[in-house]
Amino acid sequence: MLFPGPAHREALGALYAADDLDLEVEMVDWADRPDVALAKAAEGTRSWIVANETPVDDRQRRQLARAHVLLALDAPVDLPGLAPRLRWVQAVGAGIGPLAATLRGTGIPVHTTAGASSVPIAEFVMARLLGVWKRVRTFDELQRSRTWAPPTAAPPSVGVAGRTLGIVGTGSIGREIARRAAAFDLRVVGVRRRPELAPPPGFDRVVGADRLAEVLPECDALVLAAPGTARTDRLIGATELAALPAGAVLCNVARGTLVDEAALVASLESGHLAAAILDVTDPEPPSRQNPLWGLPGVYLSPHASALVPGHFERVTEIFLDNLRRDQAGEPLRNPADLDEGY
Repeated sequence: MLFPGPAHREALGALYAADDLDLEVEMVDWADRPDVALAKAAEGTRSWIVANETPVDDRQRRQLARAHVLLALDAPVDLPGLAPRLRWVQAVGAGIGPLAATLRGTGIPVHTTAGASSVPIAEFVMARLLGVWKRVRTFDELQRSRTWAPPTAAPPSVGVAGRTLGIVGTGSIGREIARRAAAFDLRVVGVRRRPELAPPPGFDRVVGADRLAEVLPECDALVLAAPGTARTDRLIGATELAALPAGAVLCNVARGTLVDEAALVASLESGHLAAAILDVTDPEPPSRQNPLWGLPGVYLSPHASALVPGHFERVTEIFLDNLRRDQAGEPLRNPADLDEGY
């Protein structure tokens, strides 16, 4: 069974072409409202979610009743009742978002596609950071005005080597960012839940989440690459932003819920924070009245840092590998911890 959002239809071909698998593929054309999906991920009020999520029609009910495995971005809150034969779920992304609240406590395992997006996201992060530090926008403006002279209001660009990059989250995305940052002679400090483990390649130092405040004053840039869970909700607020050095850069490629947006806007408007690179917001999309659209130091993108050619094919490859492992009685890749939310 296949149960993704409409954007993942292009990956269907790989499932149909998997001749070595005893697989019947169906497309359950159901998608939730973005505000309801966010409420599920944030573990909002169940009664509100039930009243507002997209209804499941009779055809979808029949499809779900036959399902043994789902590839899912989101799911109805009563999925266990709708799909009594369901054995496991393959999440479309590295994070499990709305699926955690739906399936926690049901005994239905969820597996992620961790690693499928790590390289393109890391490339995106480095491109954006270099663009900020090398004042790419300034040079673009000079070109548009047909001006052949260095800018006088600020240095043309700043050096990168020797700066300190903080990365919150040392999973596959954080590790790929650290590898590339190290190649630019950046000092890399990681923050994670289990600091007793050895620092992954590319990290000069790793501390526990309880020591985040200790490393913030060191960070010329802070990248958020941690899952969006109750533990990380509003992890970065006014206190944390103030602890960053003046002129620092915040980059969020995780979830918008990790940042207190009002505090972020205030820090940017005051000039304390030089720039904010935001591939995610809370909610998504931001309203047209949101001040982030117009602030000069903001670099917005529509949750697209992972979207490069072949992305959905890589997601499908992980799903197919897990299907083969399942049929062979082998352990599946990337089991999620529903209690932790990732």
